[in-house]
Amino acid sequence: MTDLLGLRLYVAAAIIESP
Repeated sequence: MTDLLGLRLYVAAAIIESP
């Protein structure tokens, strides 16, 4: 199992930071 939690957090942060 990969660190999906961390990946999801990174993606979510990128989306939230999206203007």
